[in-house]
Amino acid sequence: MPPNVLGIINDGLFLYLADLGNAGLDRGQGGKYLLLPPGYEGDVPEGYFVFRSSTWRNWVMARGFEQDTGRGEAALAYYKAHFKVYPLGEGERQPSVVSASFKPSDSTFPRDIRYFERLHQMVQYEPLSAFTPEQLGLLHALGIVKGAPFHPDERMYRILSDGVRLGDGMAKAIMYANRDPEARVYPDRYWERVFIGGYKFERNGARLLDARTLWHYGAIVVTPAMEAKMVGVGSQYLTTYKDASGAYLDGGQNYRLRLPTGIPAKNFWSVTVYDTETRSLLQNGQPKPSISSAFDQPEVNPDGSVDIYFGPAEPEGKEKNWIRTVPGQGHFVWIRLYGQLEPFFDQTWRPDDITKIK
Repeated sequence: MPPNVLGIINDGLFLYLADLGNAGLDRGQGGKYLLLPPGYEGDVPEGYFVFRSSTWRNWVMARGFEQDTGRGEAALAYYKAHFKVYPLGEGERQPSVVSASFKPSDSTFPRDIRYFERLHQMVQYEPLSAFTPEQLGLLHALGIVKGAPFHPDERMYRILSDGVRLGDGMAKAIMYANRDPEARVYPDRYWERVFIGGYKFERNGARLLDARTLWHYGAIVVTPAMEAKMVGVGSQYLTTYKDASGAYLDGGQNYRLRLPTGIPAKNFWSVTVYDTETRSLLQNGQPKPSISSAFDQPEVNPDGSVDIYFGPAEPEGKEKNWIRTVPGQGHFVWIRLYGQLEPFFDQTWRPDDITKIK
């Protein structure tokens, strides 16, 4: 497989099942993964990497990287030729593969009663074993019960509608103003972790509910390959919502981020800008609101450092290193390292804070 982040996730619940590719059991050499459904008691054939799912529906997230083109043609062709999904015992079949590259999408969850309507739909099609008794108890208190219709009365409708808006505001505060001491990566700058307590969000046997909200409000899937210390394999992430003064990033201001020499990424690195409201890629009129060492060949300073510029207007002579921002819209920044190296983990390499410039 090409360099990738690829995994199987329980639909809706975002429960990790397996990594595939270079962080998976096949170690990037390819292989057959067998996903067994809830309650399966039949024979398990040999020759597969076997995983048992607690849900009927699962989905695979694949990220293909290519250096010859930035529009996904090579990755699409690769997966069409090599990636097959089919029921066990029915022989290999080529799945329908389409490219979603450079196509608009909205992954924001509803912020009204539809949130609970979709939750009700998930409860109806998944087995009860997919949920813990505590989860089912909370759902029952909201009127969401397996095998029963969801028809909140006027009072409950109002409570649930208000609850969605309140929950959304609480999640924003957890993400953009997190108070956990573990959130800060470096004591002298504003870069933060996106995983607190690992991919299971646990500390001393306790589930860190705010940490789980922090990650899943801003992102979708979860896999240990995203946060485990594996030198040269997988990926690592840093994020910041503030500039060097501690002020939140403003789409109407101009900023510079300096990545010091020796960026610790064996494969490549990228810097990406996201919209604070949607937590999706900032829609700024550019093909993509990001710069990567693999696709964009940004200019490198004589000492080996790289400067990335953010702002509503292109700084003179810095087009290859500039990401447009939108006045009146907040944004935040992610640094991704693919094939991260030891200087990232021992912190002998640290990115500078984002600095406001005139």
